[in-house]
Amino acid sequence: MNQKTRSVDLVGLRQKIDAIDEKLVRLIGERASAAALVGAWKRRHGLPVYDQKREAAVLSHVKTLNQSPGLPAASIQTIFASIIKECREYEETSHRIGLAPELKEFTISVIGLGLMGTSFVRALKAAKPDIRMIGYDPKPATKQAVDHLCSSARGALNADLIILALPVRAIIRLLKKEHAFFRPNSVILDFGSTKREICRTAWNVLPRDVTFIGGHPLAGKAVSGAANSDPRLFRGQPFVLVPELTARTRPPARLSALEIARQLVLAIGAVPVIMKPEQHDRCLAATSHLPQFLSVALALSARKLLKEDPILHGPAFLEMTRLAESDYRMWKDIASTNSDFLETALSAQMQELAKIRAAVAKTGFKTQFDEARRFRQAFTGSTNSRKKL
Repeated sequence: MNQKTRSVDLVGLRQKIDAIDEKLVRLIGERASAAALVGAWKRRHGLPVYDQKREAAVLSHVKTLNQSPGLPAASIQTIFASIIKECREYEETSHRIGLAPELKEFTISVIGLGLMGTSFVRALKAAKPDIRMIGYDPKPATKQAVDHLCSSARGALNADLIILALPVRAIIRLLKKEHAFFRPNSVILDFGSTKREICRTAWNVLPRDVTFIGGHPLAGKAVSGAANSDPRLFRGQPFVLVPELTARTRPPARLSALEIARQLVLAIGAVPVIMKPEQHDRCLAATSHLPQFLSVALALSARKLLKEDPILHGPAFLEMTRLAESDYRMWKDIASTNSDFLETALSAQMQELAKIRAAVAKTGFKTQFDEARRFRQAFTGSTNSRKKL
């Protein structure tokens, strides 16, 4: 076969692939639209949109369809799992609540443009491209997602809605130092990981015509910084809102501050959850703060036990020590503002470990396994019953 014939054959094969790709793109688009219609129907009838059994059945079915030579069945399943995930995210985006007309005229300020702050800006811009956003960060990245970068934190307070996406202690310091400079009738929402001290400070120092809503998006990564931001970071994740029990002056939009916060949470794809400050800190001490310190303890224990041996491990060890790479500065703030609940959680953990240690010596730890399994099964079965707005 000469060079010209080989070239013609290659062109023909590439044209065939291009034609197949065009069909695939069209069909995937049609599938996403159909998935959105299914989701809308389920929402109208009060049914959960995510159906794990249905998705598993689809993946099983496509495996049986793969009869021709080519990719193995496992590869086909992986491709379809990705398609299903993207279609589900498309459905979530298509149903998101639209911001009230009053909010579309708001200027939103984000103070703290690291991982969380920049992810919030990108998520809100993806949902509402026309909304005006300004921001400030003491160490801004070269490229910013906001429309205007302020030269000081005080300059960023001149907004209708102010997001404080800073570490806990930095939020408290800013509230104490700049409380007199927030715009009258503005609404403030923070992203701090503990709530009692932040909320207590805000509600004590802010003027009566400024409304503070405590907030905490239960999302994140082990890495930090704007370069690691992701507009999909909040999708499907709980976003705690802590309103003040005594209502303050309504903002000029005539929407309550809580409704403003709720709309923003829904716009970025998160799930609003109402809690009191004490309730939040007690719960997170057990489900977030305790796992962080257990991860650190596990990594240190392994280092001590394996100092003369190769570190042979499976995926569970990597998963359980992932949090050991977290930023100490952030966790110093969390621990110092939630030390009482964290100490209670650590004490409970140590008691359970002592019981397990005694049971292991007697090879009688079935009780602990059974109780833990029942708790986790009950817990994972109740994650969709969170109190929503």
